[in-house]
Amino acid sequence: MKYLSTSPPADTEQEAGGILMEIESNVEALAELGVRQEICAVATRVFGIDNKTILPGLPLVGDGFISLIGYQAQGYHLVPVF
Repeated sequence: MKYLSTSPPADTEQEAGGILMEIESNVEALAELGVRQEICAVATRVFGIDNKTILPGLPLVGDGFISLIGYQAQGYHLVPVF
């Protein structure tokens, strides 16, 4: 979650270095391809991320699990990533 913010904590910037820019680039590229990615407001609260700093192209949803249930009800399927 902290990697998806325009204002990550200082320690994250030190640890991740150039990877943060790569992540931002990938988010933009996926959005341009029509891939919808969402950010869960419950998770941002747990991780202490200011919702105003979420990367563009990542819409904030109230609860990621509820959103997922909604997509599944529309016929979409979960693709687990391990």
